[in-house]
Amino acid sequence: MTSARNLEPPDEHAGLQSEVTVTITPGGDGAELRIRHKNLTLPGAAKRHAEGWQGALDRLPKCPGSRNTQAGEERP
Repeated sequence: MTSARNLEPPDEHAGLQSEVTVTITPGGDGAELRIRHKNLTLPGAAKRHAEGWQGALDRLPKCPGSRNTQAGEERP
């Protein structure tokens, strides 16, 4: 899944385009959810968005035996 949205002034991100790709891969007894947010060009944007994505993930229900990787971390 890929998503896009347009922001308008006075938002500091107005006119900028980034790309979010969500991939869900089955594996073992569960699945891996991977969120990639690319083209974040403003200073500090990647850190702010990683914190925002982590906040969203923290609100998802926890499943027994699930592993939660922090936003910005890469899994092998």
